[in-house]
Amino acid sequence: MTSLRGNPRPAPASNGSRPGPGTAGTDPFQASTGVGFDRSAGTATIIDVDSAYQLQCAAVLSRLHAWVESVVPSVPPLASMVTTMLLAIDLYVRGRYQECLSQALTLTVHIQELRILYPALPPL
Repeated sequence: MTSLRGNPRPAPASNGSRPGPGTAGTDPFQASTGVGFDRSAGTATIIDVDSAYQLQCAAVLSRLHAWVESVVPSVPPLASMVTTMLLAIDLYVRGRYQECLSQALTLTVHIQELRILYPALPPL
């Protein structure tokens, strides 16, 4: 390899930890998410839409569950949110990820509105 001035550039150190650009190998991001770019073939790998919705639902439901579980015992009037949470979980289990995400985001907006009215509530 040479630099723009014609001087030879030293080769990158090869410690075996990560493949460099233009080399074949397993990309850690691709391995964990299913999304990535295969440099050797020049093609992109994209997960399907249902899988993306499933990942989003799982993340939102996990965060909502932790919040509801920590707040409802100390503020019993908020127990009405549990019904919406259970509906979202049921939709997730049935594989209806778009509807699940809609329910979960509705609950998220409701929680944010409650936090404006009651600043003592913890952040989501």
